[in-house]
Amino acid sequence: MSRLTNNQFLESLAFPFFMQIYKITSAIDLHSHEFVELVFVRKGRGRHSYCGENFAISEGDVFVIEPEAEHAYDIEPNHTLEVYNVLFHPSFLTNEMRALAEVESFVDFYYMEPFIRNAVMFRTRLSLPAAQRTEADFLLRNMLAEFTGKNSGYRILLRTKLIELLVFLSRGYAIRKADEFVEQGDNAALMKRTCEFIAAHCDKPLTLDQVCRMCGLGSTAFTIKFKHYTGRTFLEYRNEMRIRLSEMLLAQTNRKIISIALETGFEDISHFNRTFKQFTGFTPKAYRLRKNQIK
Repeated sequence: MSRLTNNQFLESLAFPFFMQIYKITSAIDLHSHEFVELVFVRKGRGRHSYCGENFAISEGDVFVIEPEAEHAYDIEPNHTLEVYNVLFHPSFLTNEMRALAEVESFVDFYYMEPFIRNAVMFRTRLSLPAAQRTEADFLLRNMLAEFTGKNSGYRILLRTKLIELLVFLSRGYAIRKADEFVEQGDNAALMKRTCEFIAAHCDKPLTLDQVCRMCGLGSTAFTIKFKHYTGRTFLEYRNEMRIRLSEMLLAQTNRKIISIALETGFEDISHFNRTFKQFTGFTPKAYRLRKNQIK
């Protein structure tokens, strides 16, 4: 399996973005990449393999592929898949993502949808109706013209247009997500998938309400099932995942403690210090010193 790197595709470290229209005429083998891939199927039909699951895709489908997710494409006989591929590193919209993370529909589409799509108890993807396909195609064509033309100010415009596209798509997803839930299935499988999602996005401003909506459960029912499975409340589990991430950063990097606190989802340094000591028995500073001495 191949792994595609930022250097192979993205414009530069300063501007980690790329987009193109691709005509896929034959299967694309299993691969992963360092960057985010946003796909809009312009024409044709095929199948998309994503993290071990297979999905039929066709004109109007839109989906996000997270960094390091293994995926592949197959084409139906006598068909060509024509897709817009928008590639960018998460750092491309660092500041904008903090604001967008406060928008419920954006969180559902950008962060939750890839996990929901891959879970056996859910079936979802964003498939745009004709009018919205036309609008999405218009937005993407304008972005592509800016990217290929590279006229003065194109980098600023592309960031703005990408945000516009993401907000537009998240609104469409919010309208259609009501039918995403098929069945709760096995509670253990549902909770396992939920724990994977929380661990992968623990640094985001993830709330109990968002996770409950993802699971199709009320807060009381979710809390009971989640605590039975993990032995912790949602907040305890999320904070534990944040502390595990901060432990790694403290031990393996020289970043400032306040920077690590912000990077792992803590907006208040006092809260970070208090929570870190609660889980580890050490302050962040003492933990780093101890790890350095062990080395």
